[in-house]
Amino acid sequence: MTADAVNGNGTDYTKGTEGTEGTDGADGTAGPTGMTGATGATGARDTDSAAGANSPRSGAAGADKPAGAAGTAGTAGTDARRTGAGGVLVAATVTTGLVAGLFYAYACSVMPALARSDDRVFVEVVQNVNDVIQNPVFLLAFTGAPLLTAVSAWRLRGTPRPRRWVYAALLAHGLAFLVTVALNIPLNDRLAEAGTPATAAGASAVREEFEDPWVAWNVVRTVLSACALGLLARALVLYGRAGRPAGSGRQTSAYLASAAGSSARR
Repeated sequence: MTADAVNGNGTDYTKGTEGTEGTDGADGTAGPTGMTGATGATGARDTDSAAGANSPRSGAAGADKPAGAAGTAGTAGTDARRTGAGGVLVAATVTTGLVAGLFYAYACSVMPALARSDDRVFVEVVQNVNDVIQNPVFLLAFTGAPLLTAVSAWRLRGTPRPRRWVYAALLAHGLAFLVTVALNIPLNDRLAEAGTPATAAGASAVREEFEDPWVAWNVVRTVLSACALGLLARALVLYGRAGRPAGSGRQTSAYLASAAGSSARR
């Protein structure tokens, strides 16, 4: 039995603060044997390990903290990318809804109402509508809807299920755009070139050439735009579900997950 053992210091510590080496435990001199002192040193080491950063022997526990910080930063970056991709998808859905609603309004109200007008009124009103609709507000939605849908498909490259629906919506957008540019707009241009017909017979001929084909192709692009809207809405639902934790009905923030983990360790 050595002098250190008699003093209750164990082999690693110089102060008798272990609390298990005797009845006094203040200076370690009351420990009955050196074996008890060693036990006290073991208890001190366990206490230091639980203390974490305050213990010189807590290297493993301390090493977890930088890794946790890096994990939190990675989670924040992932959340930011998800938010950006989701925002683009929402914008594509909204602009698509605006365009589909415009075409739908033509199909179910504007053109049926004009069908009741006489030939000269029909030609004049349609010419005026085709002129005033060429404004930044309409062009922003009309060109922005397919562009935002394409950007959304690119942003969703890490989520294959929603991305497939966005690709389908982009195809529907492309077909509606093609119908508008190749068929409806040329009819509008020919109507504008006709000017104001001088006679009722002239107005009737202009109207007959324009009305039926324009209304038919407008119905086609209305259906295509409505399909694009439905496909984007489906992609939006799938994207929201992809962000939820498995087995959970709602998302849990990184902060709450970390707090829950800390509580479990305690």
